[in-house]
Amino acid sequence: MNRREFMGTLGLGALGGAACTRPRFVNAQVATRYDGISYSPHGGYADLDFAALGGQYVSPPHVGLRLGRIGPRWVCVDKHGKVLLVRGVYDVRIWQTHVMRGTAQAGRTQMKNIYAKYGSDANWRVPMVNRLRTFHFNVLGPHSDERLRDPMMVVHIRDCAQYGTYPPFTRGIIAEAVKDVYRSCKANAPGAAESGWTNRQWGDWLDPKWEQYLTSVYAKISPNSHAQFYYSAEGDWLSQAIGGAHPDETGLSFSSGSYWCVHAGMAILWSNPVITSQRHYRDKVVYTYSVDNVNHSKRRLIDNLKKKYGTIAALNAAWQTDGYYTSFDTAGGWGVGTGVIDEDGLRPRSWFGSNGAPFYGHQPGRNDAFNSTRWAPNVKVDLDQILYESVGAFLGASARVIKARVPGALFGGGVSGVGGADGPPRIPVLHAFRDHCDFMLGGGYNQLRWAHETDAAGRPGQLTPGQGDAISEFTYRHAQKPLIQPIYPWERDDSSVYYFGSAATVGQVVRGQRVNDRVTRLINFQASDGTYPFLGWFHWAAYDQVNEASGWGLLTLNDNPYDGRDYRVAMPDPHTPGRTTLTEDRVYGDYLGYGGSGSLVRTDLVVGANVNMFRTVRRSFGTQAR
Repeated sequence: MNRREFMGTLGLGALGGAACTRPRFVNAQVATRYDGISYSPHGGYADLDFAALGGQYVSPPHVGLRLGRIGPRWVCVDKHGKVLLVRGVYDVRIWQTHVMRGTAQAGRTQMKNIYAKYGSDANWRVPMVNRLRTFHFNVLGPHSDERLRDPMMVVHIRDCAQYGTYPPFTRGIIAEAVKDVYRSCKANAPGAAESGWTNRQWGDWLDPKWEQYLTSVYAKISPNSHAQFYYSAEGDWLSQAIGGAHPDETGLSFSSGSYWCVHAGMAILWSNPVITSQRHYRDKVVYTYSVDNVNHSKRRLIDNLKKKYGTIAALNAAWQTDGYYTSFDTAGGWGVGTGVIDEDGLRPRSWFGSNGAPFYGHQPGRNDAFNSTRWAPNVKVDLDQILYESVGAFLGASARVIKARVPGALFGGGVSGVGGADGPPRIPVLHAFRDHCDFMLGGGYNQLRWAHETDAAGRPGQLTPGQGDAISEFTYRHAQKPLIQPIYPWERDDSSVYYFGSAATVGQVVRGQRVNDRVTRLINFQASDGTYPFLGWFHWAAYDQVNEASGWGLLTLNDNPYDGRDYRVAMPDPHTPGRTTLTEDRVYGDYLGYGGSGSLVRTDLVVGANVNMFRTVRRSFGTQAR
């Protein structure tokens, strides 16, 4: 083939001639169509062209996904220039240790069942991705098998927050692990009365070693076009600092307070300024710190106070201490001295709210680590500032390192979402996300609790749809970043983990209708500034989970979809051609929307929620959209 013939095959005509035309770019992967919706190869809506709709990019170029705005609506834009809304599944993987207890598969693990159906996990991957695509999902979440890539996008996570503070994982990477501020607080000693401290952490993120650790970890990561969303933490371990605020701090009081979290600024003030050893929450081993025993977060707080007030007398006046503190620095030692740096929070202080009334998780007469509105006003201002700086140090270092390694990557912080089950996080936390993240996980629609759920005091969930709107409004107003909502749709009796016992659950159909309601609400939610901030949602998870006795999957532990079919007898899998289903003990309800068939018949369940997202945004774009 000569040069002219070669150029002709590309659609270019003669070079420089009148016949020269625009190149025909042919992608090896073609668009797909499900239930009347045409998708680009990477999950965008083929009929919604971002440029044609007048969209404006917000994030810098990337090999794949970008953020943009079309009028008041936040959207993602895939590498083909098509509007994309996130329809993700958080956890898509095979569990080796999930042992069944039902009759049909008693004693078998999920992995053995997958092997029985597919022969190997390698044979499972492509059919699994294809099945999720037919369910209208387009993103694999952070807990998914990393080999599940093409043709779906993936979320990339390295749980640096947890492992950067765990000495066995930092050896040979940094001089010593980043210390845990929470573990150095006497108020967090075993048996402490208040909830909100246990089984979580908050690292000394102002330690320069935090960024050094991140740099080393991400230097080993190879950028790829499939990884679109990046995180540096599993959010569960951070929830005590970025979780739900006391309602007095937000004005959003919806439940009992079982998820109100400690104010990390107060934890920093109470923490030990010199940390020589700690018992780690993960393995309960005591680790020593001999290279660097400085609590950098508390040191930053003291430096801030010196710079702001100048004299200890000025601080005493501002904090309304009646002259208690005699120095910014130590004056007798931590827990016994009268320096600000000596403060451990165990002695009653009126300026820390010790004279406040008791509430859930807080004993009368003790200093208040939960409700900052009970502190002296300037105490709140100063500790809100160190909370902002601490969260900002965690997020900022993560964003810098990830974006240096993967230019244009979209960074979202931690992967479980901000806020607790009763409301959003504190305003300084949201401001840190505003200043360091491209988007964030959160919003109010995971908080529309199932009717059967109860809080720690045995009271049923109380959040209404309107309260979910209020949480989303508060979150977006202070963060000003687009949101992706994680949803954890729980079930037991009508699921493959029924054998854990009755939990007064509602059944697959009602579960699906409630998820549909949440997704419908978030895609239609309009903030007070007129913005539609939600980019989409994540479903937890692909499969039920034995270890949490929770049937929150799209599929049973036998790999059968919750589509209302009778799988007590093996049959050809209606969603995975060429494969045969494994038998179930029971007939479960329809969660997906297939009504017992292989075709979508109900748009008020989960798959219908994904379909309705497209219809909603297409209507919102009016006549410009085909």
